[in-house]
Amino acid sequence: MPLPERLGAADACLLAGRWLVDPTLVDRLQRLDRWIEERFARSGLRWPGIFIISGQRRKPISPEARPFAAPARSSLHLRCPSVAADLRVGAVRGLSSDALWEVLGGKWKLMGWGRWGGDFSPGKDIAGINRAEQNHFDLGHY
Repeated sequence: MPLPERLGAADACLLAGRWLVDPTLVDRLQRLDRWIEERFARSGLRWPGIFIISGQRRKPISPEARPFAAPARSSLHLRCPSVAADLRVGAVRGLSSDALWEVLGGKWKLMGWGRWGGDFSPGKDIAGINRAEQNHFDLGHY
């Protein structure tokens, strides 16, 4: 598995090939990254960027490792190319991780690009966020 990689201005075809993810997914994730970066810039803040940390998986993650994850047989990460990716965002001063994922996930859904892991259940806490999956973004219509 490659090291986490910044989506930013990276070549979408190279990213899709390296992570074995659908090029449409990479395009939408890069558009999401640019969208939030523009909002931060308007506020005079530096956006740390979105990094891809997991794309296509050759074998399921064990239930013990991710107790709230979707059943392995239905994981969109197991397709080749994958239509799902897990992401990481650098630290953002003054904004909680949960709030940031809600903003990104909300935009993802508003654009009709697919599903966001923060909506998955079970595992939702009092705030309504499934923390085990909040960094998951997929095309959702496959």
